[in-house]
Amino acid sequence: MTDRTAAPGLAQPLTYWVPSIAVSSIGCYTGDKVPAWKHNLFRGLLAAEELRRLEISGAQVNQEVLFKNVGRLRDVVMGPDGAIYIALNNPIESPASTVR
Repeated sequence: MTDRTAAPGLAQPLTYWVPSIAVSSIGCYTGDKVPAWKHNLFRGLLAAEELRRLEISGAQVNQEVLFKNVGRLRDVVMGPDGAIYIALNNPIESPASTVR
């Protein structure tokens, strides 16, 4: 471990989180159910108990919280039907009620 955040010859990240958001998984949306989300990334967050959508355009990263306080998100995958599925630890009873 080091306190250095940059070094010669290394590219800098487009975005980062301090303190850590405890990422559990990342999925890329390639389905057709929501065409505006095509090729967006979806991140499950353990500590924040969130599902975030990241839209990357050039050097710009826009983030949207889709679910919050639904339980610790362990996995995010896209099913063969084009839907996004999430696996939760200690889920609340109705995560659909928290959709923004």
